[in-house]
Amino acid sequence: MEKLLRLILFVGSCFIIGGCPYETDVPIDTPSVKIDPNLMGTWVDHDNTNETYTVTRQDDFSYHIVVTQVEENESESYLAYVSMVNKTMFLNISKIEPVDTSPGFILYKMEINNDEELTLTEVTENIDETFSTSQELKKFISKNMANSYFYGKDETRLVRPGK
Repeated sequence: MEKLLRLILFVGSCFIIGGCPYETDVPIDTPSVKIDPNLMGTWVDHDNTNETYTVTRQDDFSYHIVVTQVEENESESYLAYVSMVNKTMFLNISKIEPVDTSPGFILYKMEINNDEELTLTEVTENIDETFSTSQELKKFISKNMANSYFYGKDETRLVRPGK
C-alpha cells in the first residue's frame, strides 16, 4: 500500500510543476546567477488556480519554492536556481527529499514576461542522453535549445494572484 501511495504522489508531483519534464542527475551548472527579488512572493498557475507557488530566498543564488494544492491542502518543497545558456534562463529544480536520496534535477526554460507574469517551458522528457558532468549537459543544451523538439508541449504560465 505504501508503494502505491508513493507512486501516486510521484505521478502527482510530476503534474504539479506541469507534466513530466526531463530529469537529470547533474544540474546545468553550479548556482552563480543572483536571485531576482521580483520573483519572491506568491504565484498561481494561470490555468489552475488550485496551485500556488510560494517563492522565497534560500540563499544569494537559490530559491525555495513551495507548491501547494490548495483544495487538498498538500504541499511539496523544491530548491531552484537559474543557469544561463546562450543568454536564456533555465531553472534547475530539485525536490527536497530525505537526506538519503540523491537529488535529481528537472529543467525548465524560464521567461520573465513582466513583474506579474512568467512562463516555464519544460525541457522534453524525450531526451535519451544521460550526462555525467554539468559541462556535458550545458554543451548539449546549448547545441539543441533552438530546436522546437527540445521543449515539451506543456508551458506553465504563472501570474500573481488576482491577475
